[in-house]
Amino acid sequence: YSPGSYAKMVEGFHEHFPEYIYRSEQLDRWMITVPRDSINRVFRPSERLKEILEKGASDSLEEEALSLIKMLAEISGVSLGLFGVHGSISLGTSRDESDIDLSVYGASNFRLVKRGLLEAEEAGLLSLKRRERAERKRLNSGVYRDRDFVVNATRLASEIDEEPRSYRPMGPVEAECLCVRDDEAMFRPAVYGVQGCTSQDEAVDVSEVSEVVSMIGSYRDLVSRGERIRVRGFLEEVALGDECWLRVVVGSGRAGEYLDWLDS
Repeated sequence: YSPGSYAKMVEGFHEHFPEYIYRSEQLDRWMITVPRDSINRVFRPSERLKEILEKGASDSLEEEALSLIKMLAEISGVSLGLFGVHGSISLGTSRDESDIDLSVYGASNFRLVKRGLLEAEEAGLLSLKRRERAERKRLNSGVYRDRDFVVNATRLASEIDEEPRSYRPMGPVEAECLCVRDDEAMFRPAVYGVQGCTSQDEAVDVSEVSEVVSMIGSYRDLVSRGERIRVRGFLEEVALGDECWLRVVVGSGRAGEYLDWLDS
């Protein structure tokens, strides 16, 4: 969501669903949250795919989704159990024109499937989208049997770090950094390890920044290790036990934030 639409959403929740709004004093902003006792059902992409595999496809959308997943599993060598379906197929709200939204569990598995997409394209089994600059870089969306699809990564349980952290917002910043780690770039939030950061504002010291984090899905998997990253976001100090580090967060809800890479 854009900062403007997010502000309107927060206003609407305040008026109609105040129980889903939480003021984080630590982050100094309103958060849209769901109280645990209000959660009736959790939609898991892996469980929905398992259900379709067991019962069989109920319509052409599910049939095409299964066909695409089986083909990618065979080409990539990634087990069917590490795929899932999300979006309208998972929620049961699909229409005739709905897209296929796929999940792949695990960073290494996602990389294998992305290579499989290129192999499938070379074999004429699908076509990848390259109209926009980000699409040409990410190469995770395309058309299969005249239907749009996208493949996104989901963390395995072993890739989720639940250790509690504290955060201290320090102010807006615009910086340029070298990406030195991209092993969590495909997830949401996307995490890029960086070093050698310089600020557009000489008064702001970002030399110790070690992470750029995007809460916005469209900035996933955009920058590769060895490339330079340009970012405008919010500088935060993160504390985990006795360890502290600096990060720049994109998607804080403030206007003008972005993440991009510099072409060589």
